[in-house]
Amino acid sequence: MKKIILTGGRENLKWECDVIFHIPTGKFFVYDEEVHKILGGRMYYRSRSGLHYAGWIPSRPEIVLFGWYHRFGQKGKLVHVSKEGKKIQGFFPMDWDYDHQPIILTDGSLVAYMSHQADEIMDVLLAWDKIKEKSREVKQIHFDEWGTERESIFYLYNPNRYRPGISGFRFTSDIESINISFERKTLLATKANLKEVDGVFLHLNAAGFFDRKWEQDPRTVRGELIEGWYGEGEGLFWRRTGIKIEAFIESRRRDVNGGKYVHPRLSEYVDYEENFPLIEWFSKPIEEWKKYFKSKIIRKAALDLSYYIQEDVLRELMKNNPDVTVSVEDSVAAGNCRVASEEFIKKYKLPLDSSKGCITIKKILEHAQLEEMLTNAAFRKVISMKLMTTSTSTE
Repeated sequence: MKKIILTGGRENLKWECDVIFHIPTGKFFVYDEEVHKILGGRMYYRSRSGLHYAGWIPSRPEIVLFGWYHRFGQKGKLVHVSKEGKKIQGFFPMDWDYDHQPIILTDGSLVAYMSHQADEIMDVLLAWDKIKEKSREVKQIHFDEWGTERESIFYLYNPNRYRPGISGFRFTSDIESINISFERKTLLATKANLKEVDGVFLHLNAAGFFDRKWEQDPRTVRGELIEGWYGEGEGLFWRRTGIKIEAFIESRRRDVNGGKYVHPRLSEYVDYEENFPLIEWFSKPIEEWKKYFKSKIIRKAALDLSYYIQEDVLRELMKNNPDVTVSVEDSVAAGNCRVASEEFIKKYKLPLDSSKGCITIKKILEHAQLEEMLTNAAFRKVISMKLMTTSTSTE
């Protein structure tokens, strides 16, 4: 007995399952354990997490296996070979609103958006060699992963006038440009799906190909960038999400505060992000927000470096800045726990100014237990961060 092997499961919260098209009933079955109650066979594998499984059903002429697609990827299955020898692949939608998404049939140059009606699908498959005259030519401009402009052409057959949020281009034979994966090394690349290649920036859209290119760094752009994001120059970006504003700033570490916070073990870029109520964001001029985010990114860069600062460098900073004061609030701002900070003060009996609640670097240097305090990573972090973000600090 011949068998049809089936697989299913979830990857990155998306279902990716083989789909069975049962011609006599005109039904589509997304593969899971219930399929075997109807079509026989059995499931022979399920992962411990339950997210991946495999099985088989008896092979029959009335069963056709379809692949799947969703916003972020696809996997086709050969469903028919036309009289002219064209190999037609089938894709079933796996997004949550699959009833409103078309079933895709394609031979690599002709793409058909089909309804979920079995009769319509069978008629199109049998008349495949003739439907090209009823389709329209579509040209798509895109960029390869090196930023070179390309033009692709395919033919779209869309009798039901679907307007899905997908591009037929992703189902053509120009598949090497589709679903390009790349390492998102920066927050901007992650938020806006951008890739940098030799100073050129490319946008990867939901269909899986690069559709826009910038010759200049998007961090310098003022105005709408992509996917709802607006740039304000100087690395500041924001977009509206419901009743809140999502905003972030990103900069090369060497450009922050004169390059004081560069370290071989730190990434090239530093960033800071925060959300705000809609009214609060628009109640202030953008220049105020720029100033706010610049101060935040300086603190973030200093905090990053504080984990790697050497003790002799820290001592030199302390000697050069004896009048700088340090408080519990500074410790909290450096990421330390307030309760632990207060316990540290009590343990070493640090003489805080009663009116200001702080202590000078000079008094810390004169403390009898300075050597022991310097072995505490949280203490070194708050001292180094405060000194590196103080204007009187020397390099």
